Parts: sequence; structure tokens; C-alpha cells
Amino acid sequence: MSDFDYLLRENNQYAVRFYIIFMMNNCITAERINIIEDKLKQINYGDYYVDMGAAWLLAEVLVKDYASGLKLLEKIDFPKFVHNKALQKARESFRISQEQKQYLKTLKK
Repeated sequence: MSDFDYLLRENNQYAVRFYIIFMMNNCITAERINIIEDKLKQINYGDYYVDMGAAWLLAEVLVKDYASGLKLLEKIDFPKFVHNKALQKARESFRISQEQKQYLKTLKK
């Protein structure tokens, strides 16, 4: 992944979003959650496409590894939009339980 790290430093929201979606498609495993956490901390939020990409990535982590997704939400102070959109997208998924969806509702900022 380090070959693509320069994309996070780009002043181009589409390059940053590309990197985020690349992580979503290739890196959501228990062994790589720390890498995802590190990269999410490096992102300059505020651009719509970056924020939506990050929310989508977080939602996918919640769906694929619920416990790790919760830890990311606790460890990183995401912007309100990213945080709430990730929760919304995860709750819309058919791949998590109703109990998990109810709990995610309580985490809304």
C-alpha cells in the first residue's frame, strides 16, 4: 500500500477518494485494520467525495468486521458528516443484525 500513500497527500479529492476505495476493496481484513486506522487518521476531511468515500469504507468495515468498525469509530474523531453517514450506510445493509443496527443508531453524533 505504501506505493499509493502519496495519493493521501494530494490536494485532489478524487485521488484521495480513489485511495480510500482502494483500501475498501483490498484491505478490510483483521490483519489490516491497523493500516486502515492509520490511513484514515491521515486524511484531510472536508471535501464531499473524500468524506463519502471514508463513510463508505467505515460502513464496509462495520459490515465485514463489526468489532473493528466500532473500534475505529471510537478511536478516530471523524467529522460529524463522515461519522453519521457511515452509521447510516451500515444500518442500511442487510449484512448486519437488527441488534447491531439498533446499537449503531445510538452512536449518532
